[in-house]
Amino acid sequence: MLSRYILFLTDASFMKGGESVDDIVCMGRVLKALRRARELSQIEIAYKSDMNLSTYSRIERGEGNPTV
Repeated sequence: MLSRYILFLTDASFMKGGESVDDIVCMGRVLKALRRARELSQIEIAYKSDMNLSTYSRIERGEGNPTV
C-alpha cells in the first residue's frame, strides 16, 4: 500500500491546483508519508538526522532544498 502511495506522489503527472509538482515537493511528500507510516514525529526524524526541527519541517513541506 505504501509503495503505491509513494508512486502516486512521485508520478510526474500528479497535479495540484492545476500546476505540476516539482521534485522537491514530491520528495517532501514521500518523506512525510514514510514518517507517518512508521509513526514517527518530525522531532524524532530531525533529531536522528542531526538537523533542527524547522529545517526538517520545511523539507517536508517542499520549501527547503536539502543537501546530500
